[in-house]
Amino acid sequence: MKQQARGQVGMALTDYEAASIKDPTNKYAYYDIGVIYQQRGDGTDAESAYHRALLADPGYRPALFNLAILLTSADPNQAIGLYRQLLQINTNDANVNFNLGLLLISQNQPVEGHADLQKALRLDPTLRSRVPPGITP
Repeated sequence: MKQQARGQVGMALTDYEAASIKDPTNKYAYYDIGVIYQQRGDGTDAESAYHRALLADPGYRPALFNLAILLTSADPNQAIGLYRQLLQINTNDANVNFNLGLLLISQNQPVEGHADLQKALRLDPTLRSRVPPGITP
């Protein structure tokens, strides 16, 4: 983690991979591998790493959230399912409600989307600045 924070991403990735080999149930190592790949724009390897983290812990919220973000464009229906799974864990997660609301609106489900978006803004009014132009909450 220190290497990653210092910008030594390659070394950090090597260490995370070594940790995952040493402990194949290490959801944190797989998650961090996914983050690095996602930051590099490698969606395929990021998705694979997040799935490995979820094999170790199916309810691991950071991996579910990042996977939902990753799949928003490629597979919006799967992303919607992941956001709904996250809301079953915590119905008051403003970021999940916000992302789900915007995604539902983009998928022609405006009534449900606006409800989620409004809930997100009630939970965290600072999210209002992230509402895209043309969308009225």
